[in-house]
Order: sequence, then C-alpha cells, then structure tokens
Amino acid sequence: METVLLRKDALNDLLKVKEEFDAIVESIELMSDQQFMASDKKQRVC
Repeated sequence: METVLLRKDALNDLLKVKEEFDAIVESIELMSDQQFMASDKKQRVC
C-alpha cells in the first residue's frame, strides 16, 4: 500500500466537485423520470 499526501484545501476542492457531480447526476435521473417530469410540467403551468 502507498501513502498519499493531500493538502486540506485540495481535499475540500475534491469534496465540492463530488457534491456538484452528485447534484448533476440527480438532475439527470429526475429528467429521465417520466412521472416526475409530467408533475414538474404541471407545477410550472400553474
């Protein structure tokens, strides 16, 4: 096993990128959900 050194600010940047990526994945999953999209469309019309 190798030891890896990582600066705290680099780790925080990685965590931020992961959170942003997770949000994008969640959005894509919701956009592919037909039932959710129909509900969202109805909500926007009102």
